[in-house]
Amino acid sequence: MPLIHLSKSEAIKNGIPKKTIQTILFLKSKYTLKQARDFLKKNGFLWMNYRLEGEHRRFQQYPPIIGAEYYAKKISDSITFIFQHY
Repeated sequence: MPLIHLSKSEAIKNGIPKKTIQTILFLKSKYTLKQARDFLKKNGFLWMNYRLEGEHRRFQQYPPIIGAEYYAKKISDSITFIFQHY
């Protein structure tokens, strides 16, 4: 599935909050696909938009927004939230 980026005006039109968790990363060495999906489902996150990227399982929560600022916050040694703010 191609990665679709939205403009800021498209993000506003689609009701995407100005600050969101854009992606959640899981270390492949610590989480199987099933374990990662179970964590996401249990905690109310989206789990269907998934891809492998290097050492991580990446679950997109919102589309990336052109011109947004991004930062990461580790919530454990094997899970990282990527936030975006536009």
